Amino acid sequence: MNKKYYSVIGGVVFLVVLVIGFTLFSSDDKVDKWTLVPKNTLFAIEVNNLPSFWGENQSKESINFLQQFEVSEQTKSRLAQLDKILRKKEYTLADILGEKSGLASFHYIVDQEDLATIYYFPILSQDLSFVNALNEYVEVDSSFSLKEKQVENGVYWELKEEGKPSFYFLKHHQVFVGTSEQVLIENVLTQIQNPDEIIQNNLEKHLSKTNTNDQNNVFVNLPELSRVFASLATDDNKQLLASLELFSEHTFFEAELQQNNILLNGFTYAPKDWAYLNCFHDQTPQKFEGTNLFSNRTLSLSYFGVSDGTELKENLLSYWEERELMMKDKWEEAVGNSELEASFEEIYEHLQGVVAYAVLENKKTNQLEKVMYLPSQDIETFYTTFDNLAKATFLSSEPFDTEKYKDYVIAPINSTDFPYLLLGEYFAGFGKGYYAKVQNYIVIANTQKALKNILQDIESENTWNRSSLHTKDLSLLSESNVGLYLNPTKVLREIKNLVTPTASTFINRYEKVLSKLEVVSLQFATNGEEEYYTDWGLRVGDIGTNVQVTSNTETNSNTRVYQKKNWVQDLGKELITKPFVVINHETKQKEIFTQDKEHNVILISSSGKALWDYPVRNPIVGKVFQVDLYKNEKLQYLFATKEYIYCLDRRGRLVDNFPIKVPNDIQTLNVIDYSSSKKYRFLVSTNEPALRMYDKKGKNLRGWNPQEITGKLVEPTQHIRVKGKDVIFAVQQNGTIHVWSRSGRKYKDFPIVLGTTLKSPVFIAKGKKMKNSTFSVVNTDNTIFKYGFDAEKKFSKKMEGDEGSLQMILAPSQEEYALAVNKGGEQVFYDKYLKELFKIELKGTTLEKTQFYPLSKQKNLFVNYSKNKAFWTIQDKKNLIQKEFSATQNSSLLYSKSSKEYTVYRIDKTKVIKEVIR
Repeated sequence: MNKKYYSVIGGVVFLVVLVIGFTLFSSDDKVDKWTLVPKNTLFAIEVNNLPSFWGENQSKESINFLQQFEVSEQTKSRLAQLDKILRKKEYTLADILGEKSGLASFHYIVDQEDLATIYYFPILSQDLSFVNALNEYVEVDSSFSLKEKQVENGVYWELKEEGKPSFYFLKHHQVFVGTSEQVLIENVLTQIQNPDEIIQNNLEKHLSKTNTNDQNNVFVNLPELSRVFASLATDDNKQLLASLELFSEHTFFEAELQQNNILLNGFTYAPKDWAYLNCFHDQTPQKFEGTNLFSNRTLSLSYFGVSDGTELKENLLSYWEERELMMKDKWEEAVGNSELEASFEEIYEHLQGVVAYAVLENKKTNQLEKVMYLPSQDIETFYTTFDNLAKATFLSSEPFDTEKYKDYVIAPINSTDFPYLLLGEYFAGFGKGYYAKVQNYIVIANTQKALKNILQDIESENTWNRSSLHTKDLSLLSESNVGLYLNPTKVLREIKNLVTPTASTFINRYEKVLSKLEVVSLQFATNGEEEYYTDWGLRVGDIGTNVQVTSNTETNSNTRVYQKKNWVQDLGKELITKPFVVINHETKQKEIFTQDKEHNVILISSSGKALWDYPVRNPIVGKVFQVDLYKNEKLQYLFATKEYIYCLDRRGRLVDNFPIKVPNDIQTLNVIDYSSSKKYRFLVSTNEPALRMYDKKGKNLRGWNPQEITGKLVEPTQHIRVKGKDVIFAVQQNGTIHVWSRSGRKYKDFPIVLGTTLKSPVFIAKGKKMKNSTFSVVNTDNTIFKYGFDAEKKFSKKMEGDEGSLQMILAPSQEEYALAVNKGGEQVFYDKYLKELFKIELKGTTLEKTQFYPLSKQKNLFVNYSKNKAFWTIQDKKNLIQKEFSATQNSSLLYSKSSKEYTVYRIDKTKVIKEVIR
């Protein structure tokens, strides 16, 4: 789209509504706006009671998404200016629009390679004549001129503002029609004189089923859209996009805006004599299944409900015959001269369920992978039939080579474009393929490697059934005849290579906004006639603007994002981790990552809204890390369970190459970033016991595959870098301490064995040189040890207190620590110099854990936990301030020195709570 479009559209909207404001005309004849829409419209949108609609939906993310486009911002600016002008004439914008609906139709202007809009509004007031009102305004403002234009089909007017493009309009009974394109206003006049069948007749069928007084309506003209898409495509993609014209004719929707979803429900008209959709007319709609087979790498998925494969075959043959495509000849050519009895016709007989065709991305190769899923209720018989057909595609002199891969048998099919031969031209370009039997499906991929990748995704559960993103809040799992799923964020990257520079410019301009579309799903289900019930769902991610401000909020002036100071989010399920504080890389706001008892990991926004959840098999082991895998300032969430290392992106989707399967149970995980290069290494300890290190592609690195140890670690490994040297440090519970180089080479004099049972955590003090660096640790005998990285003992001291009660408590920065030990009925706290800080009475309470936050040189905060209860103690010189609160997991605390506020995030059974305290 060029800049002209965006500048014109803002002025157009202003002038359109201006005309409405001063157009005071009435007639007894009522003409519906829809009958004035020209036949070449791409799509049209009707909004009922615009002022009310806009006010009620401002806080929804779906509206926020639409407002991100430049035309929206310009429109709002013009409307605000207009409202100011109207008030001088004793009108308001709401008065002018009233409760009537406004309509806009969108058209592609070929000569300009641009999009233009026609607006249709009701005329409500009755005081002055139409043209007189405009002439009155032109006389007052000399920057405007008004001219009458007479053409064969009628009369329209040109309104011109100095320095801006012309605006053309006409009135027809009680409808005002206006546009910035002269050719379009003349098209409307033609439409009035010669009503088009699509708009005037067939559309009336939809209008009769829709209460247009109460709904927001959307009309989509697929044949016209396909022609435009084809004109914007590169030469080698024009034919495929042009063939969409034959899919169906048009759809009329009722629109509903939810918080994050845009839902369109209506009817699609598909003439039986030519529409591809009608090949599935006689099939009983099928329930969408197979989500455990569809990879999270999927860009698009087309699926077709098949209840009677033989009936489908006959309908397809009729459709192809009508278009003079002799598919039977192509079948015979594909099978060759084999004497085997297998044929394409037998394949249809076995089909039953949801046939699916997927296009997937592979970032390793930058090549698209294509996969077809063929279901059957008798998979063994079907597999034998398909196997015979595959063998029939080979000449007797050619080998039919199979390969054993995991628990599957992979075999080749030598037929070019099998999906095209089975379902038609929309699936051309597949090439030769490889297939395997997977559950109740035969899965066919366009390359052997692509099939192995799919089988690996299925094995590692990198599939839709383990991700709520693809199905949440949309009707994707209902029964249907035909459906389409798109992952817009991923599809955008591929579309750029398929379109002309004009279309690519538009995509680049709005790529960040368009990437907020998380899921698009489209479904068709027959109603027994030439129409199909149609559901179209678009799921929008959080835009991060226009969040409604309450009295208890704070504003970040740099990002214009509002967040509530205090909130409570009840997730309805018991939570089993602490609230991990993470950063939203888009808004820089603090968010919360946690996990419930059913092992769903959950992201909660800065305002307390649950954004998404993702199911994993087991509890999180240790911390949640944020990484920038693609080095583009976009952060992902990385964590481990006992089986896998997971990495999820900002929208809750698995990142490529994840999850990484680790042999034996994971005990700890650490993320290492040598020299801050973002070439991350993932170091895990397992119950073998051993250490394994992986790169971000999941490759187990040499020197760490595995590195054997002699017992469990007290905590995750640590990495320090001193004078250009990298050190990997690990402490075992049995008192063995290891130090390795980054390549897995053991440092001199290590491991050392203390001969005592050690406790977590370990404090490392990094010096300017290795010989000046030390580590400190405590044991179960209440003794604290300090050793150097030269393996020499620097210090040890046994602390007085109840046996086994000594704790070393690290600050979140890992740069400070404190000590606590129980003495009788008291808990005594010490600083790292073993100087006593203060005591608290336990009063019979058993403290299970303690957190330490050094706020300043003179001020410390300790948070103590017992079962379901917690209390914090602020030690300021000799004053103690205590506060009790409920918490069932460790809390997270942030302290602002500038505002002197504590932000506490805590878990109380099923609730996540944010509380800001001065």
